Amino acid sequence: MSVRSLIAVLGGVVIIYVLGGILEGPLVARLASARPATIEELIVVRNEQAVLVGRLAITGFVGLLAGYVIAKIAGEYELRHAAASAVLQGFIVMRGFATDPGAASVSLEMRLAFVTVAAAAMLAGAAIRARAARIIAQTEVRS
Repeated sequence: MSVRSLIAVLGGVVIIYVLGGILEGPLVARLASARPATIEELIVVRNEQAVLVGRLAITGFVGLLAGYVIAKIAGEYELRHAAASAVLQGFIVMRGFATDPGAASVSLEMRLAFVTVAAAAMLAGAAIRARAARIIAQTEVRS
């Protein structure tokens, strides 16, 4: 595995966590039934159904962007790199759900939805970038 591949795979995970974390704050503030004042209240609010659905939508959007960036960095074997990053991301998310006491109230279906949406979005983003790279390459040859 090259350094570029490692950066692509790990970079995808970092993008999801950083952007997901940035976008989660305004989401919680907007959709929560009450504005949390403590960490314990934040954990409860994050597990409200409306907030979970919003977080799932954010995961899809950020996953799509992460997949695109992974493919752009990798430059080749885009879907393989995105799949590797999706597997790593899925492992981290499921491990987080298993070890976080605040996540106990999140249903198994919702946990699996987070992993599935993130993986599908990452693969879709990588596929979009791979297709764009092929189109650009064909255009450059004709010119």
